Amino acid sequence: MRLTQKADSDCLTPVKADKSLRHGGKRRIKMDRIEFETTICSVCGSAACARWLSDLRDRAFSRPETFTLVRCENCGHIYQNPRPTEASLRFCYPPDYGPHHAMRDGVAARLRRWVLQREAVACAARTPPQSHLLEVGCATGDFLEIARARGFTVAGVESDEQAAGRARSSGLEIFTGVLKEAGFHASSFDIVYMKHVIEHLPDVRGTLSEIHRILKPGGWLFVATCNICAPLTRCFGKDTFDLEMPRHLNIYSAASLKRQLDGSGFRVVTVCHDPVPNSWIHSCRLHLEGHSWARAFFRLENPLALFMFSPLSVTLAALGLSSRIQVWCRRHE
Repeated sequence: MRLTQKADSDCLTPVKADKSLRHGGKRRIKMDRIEFETTICSVCGSAACARWLSDLRDRAFSRPETFTLVRCENCGHIYQNPRPTEASLRFCYPPDYGPHHAMRDGVAARLRRWVLQREAVACAARTPPQSHLLEVGCATGDFLEIARARGFTVAGVESDEQAAGRARSSGLEIFTGVLKEAGFHASSFDIVYMKHVIEHLPDVRGTLSEIHRILKPGGWLFVATCNICAPLTRCFGKDTFDLEMPRHLNIYSAASLKRQLDGSGFRVVTVCHDPVPNSWIHSCRLHLEGHSWARAFFRLENPLALFMFSPLSVTLAALGLSSRIQVWCRRHE
């Protein structure tokens, strides 16, 4: 049995090392339409890892493959290995992938809009008037519309063509593709906003390097992602919604996210724990898969389900144990 470094050892259960995964390489496994490749830890660059969770399924779209999460033996970071190749990732996001569609009606949509408005206020509080804001992974542009209404000059990057088209229909400037291809000038932006995107990136280091280049000295980067060290993971294991195989390539703790950002030229200023009940609701539905009543009850559109988990979510956030973390950091001057 092997434990991670102290930073993460208190929240991750030790697992037996799998020697077949200790070394990186060019090995690829072709399964149906998805092609897999082995990879290394994006945080520290080590190839040594141990199997953490295996035989994970795509619970959202029922792809036939199974997926594996490993833990870096050097720094403790959790990541998918082997993982879909960058060319295969498009098969993991079908046309009905939820985040690529705007939510306009219902309790969940109103709650989401309130959260986005709160985050736009936080962005405005950290930047001068009429600042330039870029959202990486902007989907249909909901946040950009709110930020634009608050006086920001906004732009977005989105890899999904349909979602980017919906954002452009609102008059937003959107680049379709990945950030490195957009060709923004150096020091173009006062703030970069990246919400629940970093866990999807096949090249985290390259993306953060590009963000560092296009941010003004002292500019802000906002990153939100799931927290692998939350009690949610201990409660639900393979049924944890935030694992989101195979779309989540990296699953961070607050400690590993800080190391990732520190290593890319950013100074972490604030780590916040977001009190959202979404992950608990979705995880309950996955855990009770096969029960029709659970599918009907455990959904964001059900106010009773939101009410049931809201006090727990607020309490865990206050204790620094939320399943969602937000980090505000600055580019070094």
